[in-house]
Amino acid sequence: MVTVLIAILAFIIGVIGGAVLLAAIAILAAHDSMSDTPKSKEEWKED
Repeated sequence: MVTVLIAILAFIIGVIGGAVLLAAIAILAAHDSMSDTPKSKEEWKED
């Protein structure tokens, strides 16, 4: 039973950790795209 509980806890921690990593990557990607859009707009204006 102990090994089963450890396996379940490890699985839950892995799922939560993966979700947190995906959320962090999504937030970073959103920030990068947001910071890139004004630069691209300025470049279009310059051109």
